[in-house]
Amino acid sequence: MSLEVIDTSKIIDFVLFFPGFLFSLSFHEAAHGWVASKLGDQTAKSMGRVTLNPIPHMDPIGTLLLPIFGFFMGGFLIGWGVPVPVDYRNLKQWKRDGMLVALAGPVSNLILAVIIAMILHGLAAFRPDIFSPEVNYNGFTVVSAVVQVFYLNLALAFFNLIPIHPLDGGKILYGMLPRPFADQFDAFVTRYGMILLLILFVTGFYRVLVGVPVSMVARLLLN
Repeated sequence: MSLEVIDTSKIIDFVLFFPGFLFSLSFHEAAHGWVASKLGDQTAKSMGRVTLNPIPHMDPIGTLLLPIFGFFMGGFLIGWGVPVPVDYRNLKQWKRDGMLVALAGPVSNLILAVIIAMILHGLAAFRPDIFSPEVNYNGFTVVSAVVQVFYLNLALAFFNLIPIHPLDGGKILYGMLPRPFADQFDAFVTRYGMILLLILFVTGFYRVLVGVPVSMVARLLLN
């Protein structure tokens, strides 16, 4: 197969995949804002962030540059949107509710993964070999793009659950810890969170933290 054909297939595959990627990120960020509005803070809603329109959520690096680079280079594909603003002073019980707002993002991606799995099982009734690697990943089919978005949502969910600032997991763990320990934890991850995150990527340990639960849940949902 010529390089031109490979490039063309990869480009078409990306065109099919990218709308699902944008929707997944938008759903994640909108979920944060929606839960915050239900718990008393209307900041995100007033700024137009409780929407599935991807434009308000787009980050030049996390939504465009990194995902495009990762997709075409065949590396770990992850991304992020512009963080949804939350004024914790407006929340009814700011510590507990802040945890729920943070949890909304990963949960939204798990919900999308479950919905996609149900769609794939429905398609499997007409195409029994739909879950085979050859069907899922060879060529530029709509099915392969749907499967990729399924795995993307699982990856987004478990990546964001890593308890490191600025990921959702850091805010979730903060809300679960007793106050003195929570403040100490918050001070630590605020100062060293980005360094810890960089170490996870450099050492490749993120593949264990994210890849293992993704594989387990994927088998559960697709088998």
